[in-house]
Amino acid sequence: MRRSVFLTFSAALLLVAACTSKKATTSAKSPADVVAEVKKNYTADDMAHGKELWQSNCNKCHKLHDGPEFSVEKWENVLPRMIKRAKLSDDDGAKVRAYLIANSKM
Repeated sequence: MRRSVFLTFSAALLLVAACTSKKATTSAKSPADVVAEVKKNYTADDMAHGKELWQSNCNKCHKLHDGPEFSVEKWENVLPRMIKRAKLSDDDGAKVRAYLIANSKM
């Protein structure tokens, strides 16, 4: 019995360690790199649509925060939760993110 508890505990520790190391490597991008990636992958039309979606959805619950008001890191922390709450599709959420990240404070 002790052996199974030990193996279970060891497996849980390995899982936590694996998840932690993956997260650390994905956040290695600088804010400038994130903005450049967004500008490379999204057109001006995509970002204009993102702005429209942001204006029509986000102000239903609270005052709109301007893109330059927050840093890239702040938007990256806030947007996943807010996109989910607004019930935006993955595509629409990505366009909102693109607009806000491209116009964020550096």
